[in-house]
Amino acid sequence: MTENCALILGDYINGYAIVKELFDNNVENIIVVTYNKKLAYFSSMVKESYEIKQSKNDLLSILNTLKRTYSKLILFPTDDWFVEQITELEYHIQDFCFIPFNPSNSLECSNKVIQYEFCEKYEIPFPKTISINTKQDFEKIYDINYPLIIKPVVRNDLSIDVFRSRLFQNSIDLEQGIPDLSRLIDHGIRFLISEVVPGKSHGNIYAYSAYISKDGQILNEWAGRKLSQYPDDYGVFSSASNEAPDVILEQGRKLVLSMGITGFCEPEFKFDYRDGLYKLMEVNLRSMMWNEVGRISGVNLHYTQWRYANDLSIPKYIQDRSKKVILFYYKHELLNLIFQKDYSMIFKSLWKEPNKYWAGCYKNDFKPIYKNLIITLKTIISRFKK
Repeated sequence: MTENCALILGDYINGYAIVKELFDNNVENIIVVTYNKKLAYFSSMVKESYEIKQSKNDLLSILNTLKRTYSKLILFPTDDWFVEQITELEYHIQDFCFIPFNPSNSLECSNKVIQYEFCEKYEIPFPKTISINTKQDFEKIYDINYPLIIKPVVRNDLSIDVFRSRLFQNSIDLEQGIPDLSRLIDHGIRFLISEVVPGKSHGNIYAYSAYISKDGQILNEWAGRKLSQYPDDYGVFSSASNEAPDVILEQGRKLVLSMGITGFCEPEFKFDYRDGLYKLMEVNLRSMMWNEVGRISGVNLHYTQWRYANDLSIPKYIQDRSKKVILFYYKHELLNLIFQKDYSMIFKSLWKEPNKYWAGCYKNDFKPIYKNLIITLKTIISRFKK
């Protein structure tokens, strides 16, 4: 039996950034487990990599295999599926795994209904929202304004294929979508329908990211701004920076502490120009895709977890927001430039900034870049064929 290991669950751009952060801080036993080989699986910074099927039993099997070699597995989940599986497996793994969140309230804290209830109670701005739990609840929608966005309360259901989000511009769009939504409701999926905070998401999405101890202390934190998304206004990270007003830090702290969240947390807010408020979009309990912004602006949240899990003293990091840094994800930037109308103007303005970094491009670690370029080319070809 040897020392502890850092077990990165998921190997996409957020998992790969965690590997880089831990490697740069001299963590030796870095292991990746993934159900879809993409980036970190191929990294030379990783001691071992394993591919599993996307099933709870496969995950438990590999955890049990690794416990024969390592004293403790310190878990770093990078997507909602892993968070859900760890929650369900808590009883089986708690003796040999460090779980970086509280399994007793993780599903509750991931529930957007609960998140918005806390917002209302603690006076944190959020969009006007209606819960859709039954088909009869569609009758409530007349009370809010279009356009509307609908999201599942918990997106990664174990057996049902459900969308991430869907936009309804008017009542006709909604009427056409109701049959599909009704089918999903019959399968136990619940939804939130919210007013869309107007304005482009490009440059208007902000995030607070923190690591919180099990006794409710914020060990380290940072804030940033999502500058562009892929494939559209409701997509995922393409570029981001360390810019954020202090109100994002204030609202983020108030929300996560009031909810009793431990471990990683990441509330996202969107600026509403109509009333000047930053309104909660969602709260994540794992590292987001652009978590590397924290590291390049001076805050090592994942190394914070490593030291905390090993009962070591925790460095106090202070984020540098005096100097603007921009993180690009080359895959999404290339796809945006090819397929998103007028995106070149956004890209040119960002490119003028002096302090630029490329997510997933690390010195002397070429295989992940090569593999991702192949995936990118296949994506481009498939989109041109549509």
